[in-house]
Amino acid sequence: MLTLLIFTGICFGFSNQFKYSQGPAQLFDKIKVIGYKISPNLYNGMECLMCFPTWVGMGLSILSLFVFSLPLTPLTLFFQNSIIDLSITEKIIHYILIILFDGFISSGLTYLINTIQLYFEKNTPIEIEE
Repeated sequence: MLTLLIFTGICFGFSNQFKYSQGPAQLFDKIKVIGYKISPNLYNGMECLMCFPTWVGMGLSILSLFVFSLPLTPLTLFFQNSIIDLSITEKIIHYILIILFDGFISSGLTYLINTIQLYFEKNTPIEIEE
């Protein structure tokens, strides 16, 4: 459960920062401009808080499986030990499914948090001090 909370926090935090801030030394804006020059659809995917967290979740899953060898994502936590006794083809299929579904989990939870945040921002009265 703690892994899911940390994973969600990382995915939401990074995705939210990427969408709404310029980043250090305007790095995020520069990446968005490059994305727009490559394809306007790529830029739209970077601005979407349902699309971009999918890639963030997949990236964290890849880091978790192949770089750090630590269970940093929910599915690597649950399925990493069950992959040991499988054939190479079965391992590849499991890795693909783990990476794909970590992206789906990231996207869904980030979008849920963003929707709740927007609801409260819209329905909270703003008090003006005189």
